[in-house]
Amino acid sequence: MSKMAKKNSTSTIKIILLIASVIFILLALYMAFIYAPMVEKSAGWAAPMAQKIFYFHVASAWVSYLGFGIVFISSIAFLKTNSKNWDIIAFSSAEIGMVFCTLAIITGPIWAKAEWGEYWRWEDVKLFMTLVLWLIFIAYLALRSGVANSESTGRLAAVFGIMGFFCVPLSFAANRLWEQYHPTVIAAPKASIQTPMTFALIIAVIAFTVFFFYLLLKRIELEKMRIKLEEMKEIVGDDEYE
Repeated sequence: MSKMAKKNSTSTIKIILLIASVIFILLALYMAFIYAPMVEKSAGWAAPMAQKIFYFHVASAWVSYLGFGIVFISSIAFLKTNSKNWDIIAFSSAEIGMVFCTLAIITGPIWAKAEWGEYWRWEDVKLFMTLVLWLIFIAYLALRSGVANSESTGRLAAVFGIMGFFCVPLSFAANRLWEQYHPTVIAAPKASIQTPMTFALIIAVIAFTVFFFYLLLKRIELEKMRIKLEEMKEIVGDDEYE
C-alpha cells in the first residue's frame, strides 16, 4: 500500500470513528438520563440522582485502563523492535489515558460526596490504587518531557510504562480482593443494577472506547507532525551554520 493510499485509509477510519463517537455519546446520554431507571434508596443507594454519574465514571475508568494497556503493549514492542512508531503510540496512548483517568478521579468524588457524605476515603484500596496509577503516569509524561535525548527518553519511559501498568489490575480488582466501600456492580454476586442500567453502561463504555480510538489516531498524527517539524528545524539550523 502506497503512503497516499495509507493516509487516505487512515483519514477514512478517523471520520468513521468521529461519526460513531458522536452517535454513541448522544445515545449514551439518552440511555443514562432517560432510558435507565433511577435507583431506589431502598436498594441501598443514598443519592439516586448522583448515581447517574456512574455510567460515565465507569466508562472513563475503563478507557484509562485500555489506554495504559496500549502503553504496556507498545512499550514492549518498542523495546523489542526499536521502532519509533511504537514509541509514538505508547506516548500518545499515555496522554489520552491520563485524560480519562483524570475524569474518573474527578467524577468519583462527586458521586462519593453525595453517596457517602465525603469526597474521598483513604482506607478504600481501590481509590488509593487508582490515585497511585494516576501519579505513575503523570511521572511517565513528565519523564517524556524532561529528558533531552529522544531515544533514551523513549526507552526509559517504555520501562516505566511497563512497570506502571501493573497498577491497573490492582486498581481494577481491589474491590473484589478486599472488602471495600467502593461498590462492585459488575460481576458482583448480587447485582446492584437493573438490566436497563446495564445496557446504559455498555453503551457508555462503547461510546468512550470509540472516542478513545479516534483521539488516539489524531494524537499519533499530531505527534508524527511534531517530530517531522523538529527534524526540519534541525536541518534548517544545520544549513545556517554551513
